[in-house]
Amino acid sequence: MKARSIAFISEGGIGDFILHLEVIQSLLLIAGGNTDPVVFTTTEKAAIGKLFIPSVQFIAQVPEWDNINEFDELIHLQWFTTRLYVRDPEKSIIPDEVKYASFNSGRKCGVLSLSYYFKKQYSFRQVLLESAGLAFNKAPSIFFPFFNPAPLMINLPGKFSAGDFIVINNEADNFFGGQQTKVVPQEIWKDIVSELCKTFTHVAEIGKAHGNNSFSQNNYTDLRGATSVLQALSLIYHSAGVVSIEGGVAHLAAAVGRRAVVLYGPTAHAQYGHALHHSLQTGACSACAWTSMDWYKRCILSLDAQCMTGFKGATVAAAAYDVFADHSVIE
Repeated sequence: MKARSIAFISEGGIGDFILHLEVIQSLLLIAGGNTDPVVFTTTEKAAIGKLFIPSVQFIAQVPEWDNINEFDELIHLQWFTTRLYVRDPEKSIIPDEVKYASFNSGRKCGVLSLSYYFKKQYSFRQVLLESAGLAFNKAPSIFFPFFNPAPLMINLPGKFSAGDFIVINNEADNFFGGQQTKVVPQEIWKDIVSELCKTFTHVAEIGKAHGNNSFSQNNYTDLRGATSVLQALSLIYHSAGVVSIEGGVAHLAAAVGRRAVVLYGPTAHAQYGHALHHSLQTGACSACAWTSMDWYKRCILSLDAQCMTGFKGATVAAAAYDVFADHSVIE
């Protein structure tokens, strides 16, 4: 029997891509193995994808939906991990229970139901993993049993040795651009960094943006804008753990099996979390992601995202100390 050719288009940030990889893995298991899958995405995400699902062809290109006609099935994963489109819902490998009955002929695709997310606090990620017989929110090896860490065995910066530093991040995926509501305000982030530097031997901050800061601690290293995504992933892989807001760095940590303390605000651990991760929330209000179209840049209560302003450096550092079992700390 001829293998069913399937094309996935993955859009969004690095964090979305890691969640998409879990969805792709589960769908291929549901399909029963008689598939010939291709994933279209960006160059940096294609490089990451090859580490985790080597049986899939990753192409560094994001084509137009209507320009891909040679595949039996086309599945479009958007930035929001519960929003998927399929070209032909009747023939899709996606389980029937998460499909709309309607078909959008104008777009030539079927839109999958969001009812699991809004009514049951599920995400399609959870539904699809369970449909594939995988345990939701468990260790990464369940999702990526063939993960190849060899390309991550690069030389670390001179001051670092494997396991004697932690990685931190306060930068959201830049898909939406600009300041986002799930980012910790800078003054509060300074307090968090200060306490982490008092607790751990070395602290390395990573991200895409070159940042201006006043951190004077000798054991703090600013690597923002100084690493490729694979170099950043290597640092995460060799670290004792990660402290980050919910975003690409936190999801990369889960993918390579690193524990993390994740600071949650507008998004919820129930949809975006991982078993290896310890979530911290201020309790100011409940997760509001996608309750408005601009939730990511404006608090729905018309306030300064209070869910991210209540974090205390000492609390975050104490949680990190407890979570990173094999940590290197300042005695």
